[in-house]
Amino acid sequence: MLSNYKVYGLKPLLRSVFKSDDWNALKPVDVLFVDHDGHRSHRFNDKQYAPLIDSLQESYLAQGKRCLTIAEPFSQIVGERAFGHVVDFNGSFARAAIRRVVMNPFAADEKLFGTRYIRDVWLRILSRCLPKEVVAIQPSQALCSACRELGIDVSDFQHGVINNNHPWYSTSSRRDYDVDGLPTAFLCWESESAGVIKTWAEQKGIVVRVIGNPWTRRFNNPDPSDVLVREATADCAWLRSLPPRNRILVTLGWGWRDLVVEGMPNYLSFPTPLLNIIRDTAGTATWYIRPHPVQMHGEERTDLLRYLHDSVGQVPNVFCTEVASVPLPALLQSTDLHLTVGSTVTSEAAVFGIPTGLVVPDPRPTEWLQHYYESERAAGIAEFVPNSEDQIRRYIRRKLPDLFGT
Repeated sequence: MLSNYKVYGLKPLLRSVFKSDDWNALKPVDVLFVDHDGHRSHRFNDKQYAPLIDSLQESYLAQGKRCLTIAEPFSQIVGERAFGHVVDFNGSFARAAIRRVVMNPFAADEKLFGTRYIRDVWLRILSRCLPKEVVAIQPSQALCSACRELGIDVSDFQHGVINNNHPWYSTSSRRDYDVDGLPTAFLCWESESAGVIKTWAEQKGIVVRVIGNPWTRRFNNPDPSDVLVREATADCAWLRSLPPRNRILVTLGWGWRDLVVEGMPNYLSFPTPLLNIIRDTAGTATWYIRPHPVQMHGEERTDLLRYLHDSVGQVPNVFCTEVASVPLPALLQSTDLHLTVGSTVTSEAAVFGIPTGLVVPDPRPTEWLQHYYESERAAGIAEFVPNSEDQIRRYIRRKLPDLFGT
């Protein structure tokens, strides 16, 4: 848990050590959500909104259920800054994590590594809220174990790619995993992802359900009474005013700061061979460079935005911060081609019929994205593109023949 400083920085962690938490904010609820700042990529009614978790929460609220969100350590978007009733217990979690580190050399081995003392905080929270269900994105072992002890259902809600090569969802990593540290259910977007989890989860008594992607569904099948979608669509009118062709979306990922891969020139997951292509197509293309939400809330933000500003900030029709908070479904509706080093947007783009170039090392190691986006690649909607200027340029030319002129 202390490693979360890599996302939020050291200051929130250090401040949390001395923070007094508001335990009186905990009331009995029907559904308890757990989420972090990185997912709060949309702004609605002057509050930060988590597209997946909060879309699901709104469906529960419409059913008259009482809901509460616990901010995952060490999130800072809480209280009035966030949609819904969001509270944090950063102080309790920080002190529990430090205590665990200090006491580990003198304590007996814990059943589930990384849960000592942190699990106690979750037990205290859950005992006050008494939810019938907990929904989180990749819930921790400590949370799952506490829920199971109290007989509370805890679901892992899909937020990205799921395949049999994923360290969180693969058969090899979870088959022999202690069930006490696993959720009681997985909520998946589609049957392919559910099928991967079913290979090992069902034999452990874990339920796997397909519930769809509630965020994408809201935009693909808009309800006239959905104020968020209506306002977001109106706010995106500027996208629809751009030239309706040669619109290229580049989606980034976080955690690449110290990752060095031969044949993979990049800066914080931005393929640097794209720079000359962007400059060369200043008058014929529109470029959307979309940082990962965690990048926009974490320590990578300043360096990434400065790099993009210095590199392509003066190039016409290049949009970065402008599209960082645009709802992804709305952005995809104004996109012709997608490039990424591995973002889950690959699957979401396929739903809109948008081709994806998966930019990979040149040459690509056999295991690189080996089992990722297999259905999209089999259908030809996604393909590997070596990370060199020449190869990327060739790929774009095939997909957008008139981009470079004659």
